[in-house]
Amino acid sequence: MNNGYNITHEHINNIKTDGRLIGNDDYKGMDILVTSRSKITAFVPDKTVICISIWDEVVDGGPPVLQQGYKDVLSLHFEDVVEPGPQFDGVPPEILYTYEMANKVAQFIYTHKDTDVTLLVIHCHQGINRSRSIASAIVDHFKWPFKFSVGNKLAYDLTLEALQDFKEVV
Repeated sequence: MNNGYNITHEHINNIKTDGRLIGNDDYKGMDILVTSRSKITAFVPDKTVICISIWDEVVDGGPPVLQQGYKDVLSLHFEDVVEPGPQFDGVPPEILYTYEMANKVAQFIYTHKDTDVTLLVIHCHQGINRSRSIASAIVDHFKWPFKFSVGNKLAYDLTLEALQDFKEVV
């Protein structure tokens, strides 16, 4: 199902990376596209695209069906919750973003950052909180010329910590 979106890698220049800072045309690293679940299912990648796919059981009912062709995909299952509270009664604490998940993100990024990868796509349900927070931690850590908002501070903090710890080990 393509939800009316016909997004291919060639269309990236039209939607580009909403976080790219103007005046950084000398940047030669991978671009970052943060998007929603509905758009990611229609995105047609090529072998220079990697994806961090964030989904939750409560809202999404399971992982999205992605188009084939990604160089690599990291699938993460966690709710957009920073900590359990009365508004989330019945939501088990194990669905919170953890340092273990953040470490998987760090390993995934360090594995691909100096390769032929041209685009990192990160999605969550709406493309607002979880995906942007992880994107923000990645670009802040590497000092890449992008800017993303942080809607899930737990995801941002743990990802930044894991990236720093991973860098020290490598």
